[in-house]
Amino acid sequence: MRLLICVFTAGIAAIPGTGKAEPLNLSTKSRVSLFRTQTEVLDKRAARQYSYSVRLQPKPVMTPGQAGTLRYAGKYNGPYIEVARAAARRHGVPEDLFLRLIHQESRWNTRAKSHKGAIGLAQLMPGTARKLGV
Repeated sequence: MRLLICVFTAGIAAIPGTGKAEPLNLSTKSRVSLFRTQTEVLDKRAARQYSYSVRLQPKPVMTPGQAGTLRYAGKYNGPYIEVARAAARRHGVPEDLFLRLIHQESRWNTRAKSHKGAIGLAQLMPGTARKLGV
């Protein structure tokens, strides 16, 4: 058994490169070199790999340049338009925005009622209307 261990140890010692410990090199030059090789991977190979993921990004959303730039262009000229304008001014809401909201929600029908229970020109839920005092 001892002979086997001696032969095994001698065999390992005879293999070139074994048993030699290389010193740990922490010089600034080696760290800079390591960082450079790592960034090359990111800049080249990883950049090529992830360039195909551009197609997975969401499409850009177009937003209006300024709030309140869209004018109310509806054809309604009935008795409620001045009431709506006055209510918008009284509550600090842009008039054209409020008129477009009413046009979209109820088409100026005072009896409009949604399937969820919203009522009136602006289609407010009854609880919300009570809280707002309208």
